[in-house]
Amino acid sequence: MAEPQVSMSPQQIGYESPGATVRFGLIALATDMTTEPDFVRIFPPEAIVHTTRVQYANPTTPENLRKMAPLLTDAAALITPGVPLVGICYSCTSAAATIGVDTVERSIHAARPGIPVVLPTGAATLAFKALGVNRIAIVTPYLPEASEAVAGYFASQGFNVASHHCLGLADDRDMARLSKQTIVEAAMAADGPDNEA
Repeated sequence: MAEPQVSMSPQQIGYESPGATVRFGLIALATDMTTEPDFVRIFPPEAIVHTTRVQYANPTTPENLRKMAPLLTDAAALITPGVPLVGICYSCTSAAATIGVDTVERSIHAARPGIPVVLPTGAATLAFKALGVNRIAIVTPYLPEASEAVAGYFASQGFNVASHHCLGLADDRDMARLSKQTIVEAAMAADGPDNEA
């Protein structure tokens, strides 16, 4: 029996323009179990999210969070190299607050210059300012020492942090398993009558 022969198709090849598809980059922690499903829910179907992971090991302490800083450039470089992105999100609130917004942005821009960087802390800040919010209550799932950086970040942005509660969890995989009821009740416990958000 003769081997099948492969022929070149006579079809003329056409490509979509590089910017025809909206593409967004996501840097998630190796242990992150929530960001990708959240992005699927919030992004429109015509947008595509390309995810890479950054090495991370629990517990969620400032020391472990800071260990990600030198890894962010390589992580950003792995997101669809050479393909335009409309933005890159580094989706770790506690690490963004601990490492520092400027350091995170510099690390990502070292691999992907000029692409807007989105951080949960910065996104919340923009939302609060757009809504005219000043007095806030914060609930974090983290250990107290990781939670302090989050409250410190929002205070440094000029917000009045009226109360701050943490759930004291060390492992972000446990954080991903928190029940909705736990989150709602923790938020209600931290809230007060004069808080705006």
